Amino acid sequence: MNASLVASRYAKALLLRVGETGGGPRVYAQARALERAFAGVPSLRDHLEENPEITEAQRRSLLQAAVGADPLAPEWEALFRLMERNGRMPVLQLVVNSFIRQYLRSEGKVHATLRTVKASRDLEEAVRRTVSARTGWELELETEEDPSLLGGFVLEVDDLLLDASVKHQLDAVRRAFAEQNRRIV
Repeated sequence: MNASLVASRYAKALLLRVGETGGGPRVYAQARALERAFAGVPSLRDHLEENPEITEAQRRSLLQAAVGADPLAPEWEALFRLMERNGRMPVLQLVVNSFIRQYLRSEGKVHATLRTVKASRDLEEAVRRTVSARTGWELELETEEDPSLLGGFVLEVDDLLLDASVKHQLDAVRRAFAEQNRRIV
């Protein structure tokens, strides 16, 4: 079965569970911590998969370390046991990502990353207003500074990308110029 479909189903089950228990904010915060851990430590995924050298207790310890000082939420504990029993730990990272998207949507929100040369409160507010007006979703905005953009911004909303950076525009001019020169020669 398709890994993303499996992950989506586990994430949906977790979302339904947190709806019953009221643990959504805590589980969401821990999902964000896991997301950062997966991004920051690429080998974490390998250790959490069905690695016969790593015991269930060691795996749980890695997960606890990834979420920080707050003990793992009971909803996560139950999900991890279920995934281990069904041999689905290899899709854990996909489950975390899918849960984050589904949870935000259930709250009427969407996650976005705004990259700019220098952070600007005015630009952040303009992006929030524009995206909210066009989609109806409240924006959970993460801002990153990236001097390589030279100017402008790059906005990622879920799987959509809007690149309005000077770097992107210069690259487009460079490609067009190279293509034009190939036709001449």
